[in-house]
Amino acid sequence: MESNEHHFWKCKKVLVTGGSWFIGSYVVELLLEKGAIVSITSFKTRGNNDEDRNIAQFKDKITIFEVNLLDMDACKEVTKGQDIVLNLAAKV
Repeated sequence: MESNEHHFWKCKKVLVTGGSWFIGSYVVELLLEKGAIVSITSFKTRGNNDEDRNIAQFKDKITIFEVNLLDMDACKEVTKGQDIVLNLAAKV
């Protein structure tokens, strides 16, 4: 029998901003296990391969939008059609 939590996420379209970074990649992994349809935003910084390393094991199971979230039009575009947006993006 599936738990209510597992059932809640099943087939939900979830966008995780910052989903390729350390904490975000764990959230993405859990969402995939619960049956969500996951996409992430990525804003690669020059010379930083942490993003690729963090999502390597499930990169083929998600959609990746390379977008600058400071651009309002880009934000509107990537959130279109999503059921849930989890904002884990940050500039640190």
